[in-house]
Amino acid sequence: LPGIRSALNSGAKAFVEIDLKPHNTVPQLLQKIGNKSPKNFAKALNLSATELALLKAFTDKKTFLNPPTFCEAIKGLILPIHGLRPLEEAISSVGGIALEAIATDFSLKQFPSIYVIGEMLDWDAPTGGYLLQACFAMGRKMEEIGE
Repeated sequence: LPGIRSALNSGAKAFVEIDLKPHNTVPQLLQKIGNKSPKNFAKALNLSATELALLKAFTDKKTFLNPPTFCEAIKGLILPIHGLRPLEEAISSVGGIALEAIATDFSLKQFPSIYVIGEMLDWDAPTGGYLLQACFAMGRKMEEIGE
């Protein structure tokens, strides 16, 4: 996200690349397509409705009808980013406690009796369940080190 924000702030174009079939290579996808017609590519590759909609939205007809380019698009679909959601919609955004300020047991180096389990640590991410996941992971780490 920092790279995307930086690109957008500087007026540059920002993109993300996604791999819709990370467990397959292009040759494996081509093998699954075999001699099927383009209307059966999606079924042969077990593409979800969402994956298929993304491919249709961000590829042209020529790519969609050609097995090699279709499989390459599946492995590296480029999605343009036009902007970020407004701050008013954010649950959390950017900030938190600098990682350099925290000891390995999640206490503050400057105040060793204060622990920061569940706090945002050097945070820069879209909102969702990620902060909860970070809290759970920190709790698990504390359990591992016996605190």
